[in-house]
Amino acid sequence: MPFSPSEERIVSHLRLLDFEQESIDNVAVVQQRPPIPVSPEQPLSEKKQSLLLQKAATVQARRMLSCQSAYIDTLLVSLNQPCISLNREGKITLWNAGMIVWTEVGERIAQGKMLQDVLPPSLSEPILDAHEEMCSYAETLSQPREGIVHVGYIPAQDGIEEVALTLIPRLHTPGTAEGTTILLEIGTL
Repeated sequence: MPFSPSEERIVSHLRLLDFEQESIDNVAVVQQRPPIPVSPEQPLSEKKQSLLLQKAATVQARRMLSCQSAYIDTLLVSLNQPCISLNREGKITLWNAGMIVWTEVGERIAQGKMLQDVLPPSLSEPILDAHEEMCSYAETLSQPREGIVHVGYIPAQDGIEEVALTLIPRLHTPGTAEGTTILLEIGTL
């Protein structure tokens, strides 16, 4: 539903700050600009006011998730434990130092490729199955919940030690899975 010019001016009062500019503990902040007078003959309906507030809240939530995702990626890249992140389609979005040591495949080679193009089928197939299951489950959620993880196990085979998997969903918004982050524990079982 398009907004009238006076409603567009009200929407323009809300300005999102980039997390690089003014932020508190990596959380994006919504700052309200000084109000622009709205002509009394065109008051906003309660429904449109509600929609404007919902839109601002959604934009803020997306920006906050983006900040959190960037922060988490920074932590994961430096882990010694093998860790990867996959987008919804199964492409590698994060390949950390632990994966480089374990697989001897560099980050530049792995980044942006499908998992099955980088890892052997005995590893990639069970990981992708668990990834799909986690993404499907995450999309059924109407609210984000803490502690949602999937734990899996790949038995030793083809000269590869057993691997324990911990999958954590990455949500774009509640009900929309962006992908998963997968921690691998090699030969510890």
